[in-house]
Amino acid sequence: MDKINSISPLRNPKYIKPIKIHYTQAGKSKEWEAVIAHDSVAILLYHTNKKSFVLVKQLRVPVLNANKTDGMMYELCAGIVDKNIQILRLQEKRYLKSVATMSQENL
Repeated sequence: MDKINSISPLRNPKYIKPIKIHYTQAGKSKEWEAVIAHDSVAILLYHTNKKSFVLVKQLRVPVLNANKTDGMMYELCAGIVDKNIQILRLQEKRYLKSVATMSQENL
């Protein structure tokens, strides 16, 4: 069973940058907390024989932290743009990785 062992403050994060945005809406000053994250790619796969969309099931630790017993999520085939390659080639790599995972799980 998946579980959270500990939680600690994040110093010098690699993948996100927390920021506070100060803005004006309808003449009123406001602020909002947000994060700047890496660019990403996502692909919606369609299984022609089953006539259905294909999602990837994977553990998401923040979801596990919130739910305590189940951190699994169903998502599009996706990934961070962290390599210096063309977006279409990166999408192809994410697709092939997902298909390999799905074939192991006997889609």
